[in-house]
Formats: sequence, structure tokens, C-alpha cells
Amino acid sequence: MSNDNENIRPNDRSNVNENITFNENNNETFDLTEYLNQVSPAVDNVTDIIIQSTESLTFANFIPVVKDIFGIVNEILGLFQVAKQNKRICGVLVDRVQAAKAAIENLIIRKDHYEDFFIPQNLGIMLNLFQSMKNIRDFVNKIHNFNDMQKFLQAQLIKNKFEELTTEFDGYISTLNFVITIDTNLKKDRDYDSLKEDIKETKEFLRLLVKSIDFARIPRASRSINVSDEDAMIGMMIDNRSEIIQLKNSLDDPRTPQKDEQDVLLSLKDFDSTLNDNENDILDYEDFETLEENHGNYYKRILKITSQEVIFKEIDLSRHINIQVKILKSISSSRDIIQYFGLIRSKENKEKKYIVLEWAEHGSLREFYQSKKLDYQLKSRIALDIARGLIFLDAHDILHHDIRSDNIMVDRHERAKIANFDMSRGYSDKSRKLRATRDNAPYMAPEKLENREYVYDPKCEIYSFGVLLWEIAEQKAPYLEISDVIELTKKILNREIKLKFSCQDIPEKWKQLFSEATDKNRKIRPEIRIIFEKITNFKSLNKTTKSSQPSLQTLMQNIFSLEDAIKHTNSKQGDKTKAWNSFCIYSNLNVHIAKYYKGYYLYHKLPPVNHADNERFKIAADLFKKAADNADITMAQHMYATCLVNGHGIEKNLELALNYFLKAANKDNYISMFRLGFMYYKGLGTKKNDEEGIYWLRLAAQHNVANAIKFCKEHNIDFEPFNC
Repeated sequence: MSNDNENIRPNDRSNVNENITFNENNNETFDLTEYLNQVSPAVDNVTDIIIQSTESLTFANFIPVVKDIFGIVNEILGLFQVAKQNKRICGVLVDRVQAAKAAIENLIIRKDHYEDFFIPQNLGIMLNLFQSMKNIRDFVNKIHNFNDMQKFLQAQLIKNKFEELTTEFDGYISTLNFVITIDTNLKKDRDYDSLKEDIKETKEFLRLLVKSIDFARIPRASRSINVSDEDAMIGMMIDNRSEIIQLKNSLDDPRTPQKDEQDVLLSLKDFDSTLNDNENDILDYEDFETLEENHGNYYKRILKITSQEVIFKEIDLSRHINIQVKILKSISSSRDIIQYFGLIRSKENKEKKYIVLEWAEHGSLREFYQSKKLDYQLKSRIALDIARGLIFLDAHDILHHDIRSDNIMVDRHERAKIANFDMSRGYSDKSRKLRATRDNAPYMAPEKLENREYVYDPKCEIYSFGVLLWEIAEQKAPYLEISDVIELTKKILNREIKLKFSCQDIPEKWKQLFSEATDKNRKIRPEIRIIFEKITNFKSLNKTTKSSQPSLQTLMQNIFSLEDAIKHTNSKQGDKTKAWNSFCIYSNLNVHIAKYYKGYYLYHKLPPVNHADNERFKIAADLFKKAADNADITMAQHMYATCLVNGHGIEKNLELALNYFLKAANKDNYISMFRLGFMYYKGLGTKKNDEEGIYWLRLAAQHNVANAIKFCKEHNIDFEPFNC
């Protein structure tokens, strides 16, 4: 007997919970699972079967491997049903294993007609077929999501593995040609078409995720990533995702013990060091300027060294905040999610802790659209920002659970960012306990609204986003006419009320997408990636087609003078788009001041700039350096130093930043005076020098720099403002 027939069946049998029923001769119902469970195999050990039965076996001897095959097919089908990536490839493999399962079902029903099939040789092949299916299951498990996806980034690797699996599987099937006749040859062309389409689609999706990420916010990426190396960036993103998944699983694990207060109240530096190995990210209360502008448990502050506006949000550390904060820090690498800076302890009350987050100038999305009329381009861009953020979360197996306009923030550049992740409990806890209120009920999926215990899933998130599509289009909150949450819930579930469009500039495809996303039948709701692709196409509908490149003379007639472009930039109501176009043209003509302003637009992401963060910072830093070095422009020197301090578009270099701040300060740039003094006083980029630091801090304070005045008062540095 050959070695091929001496295969020991694995002991890890899968339970078959699915009752497979079908009709034979149109008048008899046959319950296959019940039948298999009733019939006991003659011998349970496969080796013994083969040794004892060298000529013929009975059907009972095949029952263990048949059960195993049915179980593994169900596992593969389950993975396919939840697949987010490479669904075509998975589908091709599902077709194969289901066809094999159907053929085996037919064999069992007609076993009396196929007595010659039940021989040791075929049992060995069936066992090998089962092992082949296990290999298919493992492959599907790897490519259906992003877990272990990095191993298959190269298209050739996917193709090779796919060919290996299908060749192996088809070989076993063809060997069992007595009763299992599956035509696999006719499917080859279709299989490879599916393979190509999935590889292309997966690559495009990975590129989309990369565009959402500001790699400067990932510590190791800011030191090692080459922004021109797409594969390296994708690899870094997947590595970062793996860390997030591990942390999320720890957070959601019900066995994870709750920490007591003593465990949680770690020192600031020790706590932050677990979040980031970069010492510049450790937060010190004195590094922030206190403002009077507060909103409940939110306190606006200014990071002195960069003048960046942030908020302090008071938090409760009674739960696993250390794990949750790590997740928030990781997901804030997306430019479509509100940025997380770190944790800080209150100066006045050591028991109070704050999370430091990015300040959103325009407040929530609802506050934003209530304050101004949005054109279609802005509406579609906001929808894209939110969708891209949801794609990022979905790719990292994170659900927000509370998507609504109050939880979407809008920054000074009119970019929407997902915010308000609950930090006092795990994400899975929140999905079970979320109660309908008047604020969130309009956005809750009917299945969740009807049953509070319904497990929140991606389709619930899609419904919430669908309602947001209507709200963005109409610029008003949904169901304003009903104030009572019980009445509202009842009317939504009974379909007595419906959101209708009245805005004239919204295309029909937008309305159709809203209808699909909010369909009561959750199966109709599209995946977030499909939604993103559709909105991208909607956005392109309003773009004008360029028939030809205009001449330089034509361009010059349609731009501002350099002086007017600067005026419009400085004016709140200025035409930023025309000013930007003007600076781009003047910059191409090697006008150095235009290079500075082009860099300024890119750095601050002023409309209509739409570059990825890593790209715009890199270009801006280069423009600032050219304007600073070639034309000695003071503000360019100041901004290049700022890039060096923050690591924006260039590697962090505090020593070099100090030199550029010094150049600008010597030419009466008062903000540079403050930052220069701050660095000397703190010993950043140089040895600590109180005398030099006090000199520049005092000079900045004398010129009414608010941060400098505040700092001098806090550190008892005397100064006397100049009389203007």
C-alpha cells in the first residue's frame, strides 16, 4: 500500500451544527446530519481501518472524514460571508468546496449505488481532500481581512498560493471521478479574472488607507518611512493595525480585570513613555497657555512651543484607560480622526486627569453647517472625510457606535474629523448599553432601536452615516419636528416618518445612496468602501473637464497681483482659491515670497489644498527652506524652524530649529523671539541657558506676545511692555 493512503485523520473534528435537508425522489426528506450522527463508524482510527480492510470498506468507515469535510466547508463559508477583502478569490474557493460537499451529499444519498467507491484508496484521497480544504480555510482566513495581509501584498504571492491550492484541490477531485464530477477546467478563466480584480481592488484599498494616514504621527514611521515607497508605507500601516487589533482585543476581553485607582494613577512621564518612545511627546502642564474659553469639561489651551490650539478633556481613569488611550493614539494617525496628543495631570488638582486633543475651530459638524451655507463641493468633501475615517476604523475592526453630527468635528480648514470616542468603557460594552435618546435615536439603525440588546455591527454604522448624508445635504438635524424620543422611535420603526430631500443641488445618486444606506433591510446597506467610491464619483460630477491647457497670458489675466493675493490670504472673507492659484503661478516663476505663501497654504491646509498630510508637509518644508535660505524671508525662517520642531515634512532637529528661530528673531519676528527664549530656558536643542532665555522671553513679552507675557508672569521674569 502506498504512503499516500496511510494518512491519519486529524483529531480536531469540526462540529456540524447545520442540518442539511433535501428531497430524494421528490417525496422523501432526508436529514443528512441526523443520519451521520446516528450511524457509528466501525473503527475510529483511520490507520486501523486501512490495516484491517485492504479490500473493501463500508460507508460507516467514511463518516468521520465526511463530518470533518462538512465542518470545514461551513467554516470556509462563514469566513466568506464576513469577508471584507478579496471576496472574489474567496468566492472561487467557496464554489469549489461547496460543489465537493454537494457531490459528497449525493454520494451518501445514493451510497447503495456506489458500493465500489468505499475502498481504502478513496478514503485516503478523502482524507487528503479534507487537508486540502483546511489549507483553503487558512488561506481564506488570511486574505479575507487584514490579519496577516502583509504576507500577501505582492500579487505574485497571492497568485502562486491560489494556484497551489486550486491545483491540489482539483487533483483530489479528479481522482474521485467515480462519483464526484466537478468541471473545474471550464472555470479557470473566470478564476484568474477574479484573482486579478481582487488583487487590483485590494491594492487600491490599501492606497486609500495610506492616504488617510499622517505617518508623522506614528513615532517609528516619522524616523524611518520613505514617503515615496508605497509598499513600505502600506507595510507600516498594516504593522500599526496589528498593534491596534491586539490592544482592542485586550480592551474587549471580558476576562480583563479592572484596575484600581493606584494602578491607574501612574506618574505622567512613566505613563506617557508607555505610549510613545519619543520624549518630545511627554506633556508638561507648563508647556500650555491657559485660556478663559471653556466648554463644560472641555478647556481650550495653546501649546506654547508651536502655538497649536488644543483642548483638555477631563477623563475618568477608573477603567482600563491605559489600553484605551493607546488605541486612541494609534487611530489618530488618521488625518480623518481628531488627533490625540497625550495625557496630562491638572496643576491645581493632581487627582484630575485630562486627555489632550486637537482643537476644532468650527466646532461640531452641526455647529458648522448652522453657521454658513455649504456648497455642493464642500458637502461632498465633508462626506468623503467622514467616510474615509470610517474606512480607517473598519479596517482596524473598530466601530464608533455613535456616529452623528455632534460627534464629527470641523477644523479651521473645514475638514471633518471623527471624534468623541468614549474612554470610560470598552467598545463592546458600549454597543450593548447604548440607550436611545433624543440626540442619538435619529441615527440608530432600526434593528438597534427596536432591540437594545442587538449586537452593534458595521451595518448599524452604515445606517448612521446614511442619516448624516441627508443631514449634510439639507443642513439641518433629522426629525426636528418630534421632540419626544418614545414617539420618535415608534414613528421610525413603523415607517410613519421619512427623511425627504428639498435641496436642489444634490444629485439623484446621492439620494439613492442615502436610501440604500438607511434601508430597513440591513443586507441592502452597502459597505463603507463602496459608499466612499460612490461619493468620490458624485464629487467628480461637478468638476469641469479641461479641454486644453491655458496659455501663461490667460493664466496671468485670471490671477491676483501678488499684493492682492496676500491681502485675500489675510482677509477672513478673502478668495483663498484664487489666491492659492496665484501663489502657485508666481512660485513657478521663482518668486520667493510666493514660495513662502504657497508653503503657508500647504502647511495650514487652507482650501483648496487637498494633499495627503505627509505630502503637503514635505512640500511646505522645502518651500519654506528655499524662501528662507535664498531670499532671507523672515516668516519663512520662522516656519521652517517650526517644521523642524514638529518633524513636519522633515526629520525633527531642535538644534537646527534654534538657529532658524534666531535668524528670524534677529529680524524682529516677535513669535520667534518667544520660541527662541522658550528653547533656551528649557534647554531644547541647546544647553539650558536661563540668561539667554530670559533675554528673548522678556523681549517678546515687551512686544506684547501673549504667550511670552504669560510665561514671564508664571516664572517671575520682570518685563516692561514698550509703549506703542
